[in-house]
Amino acid sequence: MQATSTATIFNGCEFSVFNAKEGVSDEQLIAASLKMEQAFLHKEPGFIHHALLKGDHGAWADTVFTHSKSAAEQICQNFMSHPACLEYLQLIEDGSASLTFWNRAH
Repeated sequence: MQATSTATIFNGCEFSVFNAKEGVSDEQLIAASLKMEQAFLHKEPGFIHHALLKGDHGAWADTVFTHSKSAAEQICQNFMSHPACLEYLQLIEDGSASLTFWNRAH
């Protein structure tokens, strides 16, 4: 089986790790993530794919694949003013998020 087209066309991404606020269920976080993806990300220039990942001990990772690192940075700037994104942020534990931007190396 071949890799998906997303793997062959993205050249940048935003990668963040965070913890959900105490009392926030997995279902709430996933629903807010899907709402943010539909209402915001799918309309942003350079957006390719979004993934929400769940780790151990309450850790989460959110990744946005884009056409370039600069597109990922621009999407992040726009993120802070969209209502669906702000709803998503309300579920994240204050001070727990670490956000980085990446260029595809290979």
